[in-house]
Amino acid sequence: MSGNDDVLLAAEGLSFFAGGREILRRCGFRAAKGELVAVCGGNGCGKTTLLKILCGLLPPEEGAVRWHSQNSNSGDNNENAAESRERFIYIGHKTGLCGELTPLENLRALAALRARPPKKEPAAALADWGANIAMPCRRLSAGQRQRAALARCDALRAEIWLLDEPLASLDSPGRELFCDALRRHLREGGAAAVTCHDENASPLPPARVVFPGAR
Repeated sequence: MSGNDDVLLAAEGLSFFAGGREILRRCGFRAAKGELVAVCGGNGCGKTTLLKILCGLLPPEEGAVRWHSQNSNSGDNNENAAESRERFIYIGHKTGLCGELTPLENLRALAALRARPPKKEPAAALADWGANIAMPCRRLSAGQRQRAALARCDALRAEIWLLDEPLASLDSPGRELFCDALRRHLREGGAAAVTCHDENASPLPPARVVFPGAR
């Protein structure tokens, strides 16, 4: 059992409604240092909604999200809230890449917006992921865009990775690169919440499994 000091991320009783439908009902879990949480389930069960709540893109109807025991939903301390946002990387389905910029320009711009210095030089991180550096992202294949997005995980300093179906669009070597990076992140004391459809068919490392859909 992990002590409170080891808990990097906690979801406490999260509920969410959309279009009159209950998407999440009192969903909760904790992710300690070195722990992976696999958010599993079929289409429409609330996986993406849960990740968006965790990173602050959606407010829950009920419950709270805490990073290092700090309530991320509170606006009382803007300095602490900004510091908390630096603790995680969120990559959704759309990857957050500007199509007119190259992967290198995208990653350098993102690194410049963060107070923490990069963990790895952006060009080196992209090279390690086998990502095209010089071509505008709008001209890249889906797999190349995914590699460019996931290179953030190596380039930026963040204790918590929030990744929505990171294996989507990746070929077998890309999946191996991701799983190796995730294992390394966990060994170094980080935590992650990753969505997938079926934990039994996923190559992800052993994980605590969460089924977010309302019951």
